Amino acid sequence: VTLDSYKNMIYLKTAYMIGLSAQMGAIVSNLSDKKVLQLKEFGDCIGMAYQVQDDLLELFSDSKAMKKSLDSDFALNKKTFLWVATKDELKDELNEILSNFKKNKDSTISNLRNFVINNGIKEKAEKFIEYNIDRSRKIIDTLDGDSSFLNYFSDLVLNREY
Repeated sequence: VTLDSYKNMIYLKTAYMIGLSAQMGAIVSNLSDKKVLQLKEFGDCIGMAYQVQDDLLELFSDSKAMKKSLDSDFALNKKTFLWVATKDELKDELNEILSNFKKNKDSTISNLRNFVINNGIKEKAEKFIEYNIDRSRKIIDTLDGDSSFLNYFSDLVLNREY
C-alpha cells in the first residue's frame, strides 16, 4: 500500500463520513452552495487528521486511556500511516520488529515506538495531522457567523489522547 493509496483509503473510510455530516448540516441550515462545499472540505480535513491521529494513538497511547485494545492494528497487520510512511529501505527492519509481536507484545511495542520516533515517522504523521487541522481552520476563517464550535472540534481532534 502506497501513502497515496492509504490517504485515499482513509478519505473513503473516515474523512468522507465526517465531511458528509458537515455538508448535510450546511444543507439543512440552508447555507449557500459555496458554504456547503466549504463545510464538506472542513469535515474531510478533520476526518483525515482524525484517522492518522488514531494510528498514532494505537501505538503511543494506552488501552486504559483509549478504552480499547491497542494491539489490533498490529495483530491484524493493518496498514496504518506509520506503516505506509516508512521508507522502503526500512521495511525489512519494521517487519522484523513486528514479527515478534505475538511472542512479546510489550517489547515489540516499545521497539516499534523507538523505530517510529528515530526514523521520523511519528513526526511525519504529526505534520500530516497539523496540516489538515490548519486547512480546516483556514476554511473556518472564511465562514460567516459563530464558528467557535468548529474550532473547538478541530482542537479536540488535534489534542485528543483517547
